Amino acid sequence: MATANLSTRQFETVPTTAAERAAARADEPTIGKLVHDALQDVSSLVRSEIQLAKSEITADVRKGGKGAAFFVVAAVAAFLGVIFFLHTFARLIAVWLPVWAGYLIVALVLFAVAGVCALLGKSQIDKVKGKPERAITTSRETVEIVKAAAAG
Repeated sequence: MATANLSTRQFETVPTTAAERAAARADEPTIGKLVHDALQDVSSLVRSEIQLAKSEITADVRKGGKGAAFFVVAAVAAFLGVIFFLHTFARLIAVWLPVWAGYLIVALVLFAVAGVCALLGKSQIDKVKGKPERAITTSRETVEIVKAAAAG
């Protein structure tokens, strides 16, 4: 004879009265509560993503700052190297001419290079139009198309 051990089994009771159903519903979260919780979770996730992006950008900016500092040091060293090279070149010319003539020749060459670069820069600046003509044209065309679509 097989006997069933009812003491180890758990049975769920189904609410039958209105009061029991109301009490069962009170324990369940409402749609508003679920939406509120979901919005909080999304908000928290967005904040976390923004914080992660900030930390990544901060790390990249630090690396970029270090790289820029190295470029500045390299530019200063190159500038000093150019000065020493020009000084050496002036002293080399001084082998055949007086020292003042060597420095004068180097200075005149530098002024000539500066003048040519200034003229080239001016010609490039004269080519600048100062306004985004293509963007203005396409914006006007877009406005006309939208007006035509709205009217027709």
